[in-house]
Amino acid sequence: MQPLPSPLHLRQLKNQAKDLRDACRVDDPEALSRLRQHHPQHTSDSRRDVSLQDAQLVIAREQGFDSWPKLTAAAGQQSTGVEAGYGFVGDGPLAQRVRQLLASAAAVRTPVLLIGEPGTGKRLCARIIHAGGPRASAPFGRVSCGGNATLILVGMA
Repeated sequence: MQPLPSPLHLRQLKNQAKDLRDACRVDDPEALSRLRQHHPQHTSDSRRDVSLQDAQLVIAREQGFDSWPKLTAAAGQQSTGVEAGYGFVGDGPLAQRVRQLLASAAAVRTPVLLIGEPGTGKRLCARIIHAGGPRASAPFGRVSCGGNATLILVGMA
């Protein structure tokens, strides 16, 4: 079995699964060979549509796991700190600073306002803050203000 995948590696594997699915759909011989080798329901004469789950199973088996959920669980074990299991990736200085800020915000009981452009990870940060502190036992809630530009974390303990 290969070493446990990191969250960043898991993201790459997800993209590989999508690429494999797309390649199988256009009858790429190499992709079909991989599918037949690692997927029990696909035989040499099988021509059914390849789903993302089919491709994920192939990728998981190539990585030494017998299912995609086991692969993702193993990648989740590689995450540490407040962001565990939420898909926060990166280990550079800026990512470390963001982790520090998230841990600080998670430790307080006051509401936290996250502001940023659409697609910058406000929802991910809100979930990390919620799960990492005294709010964790309360229901997670969010309020969107002014489109997707801001997000207020609610559900204080």
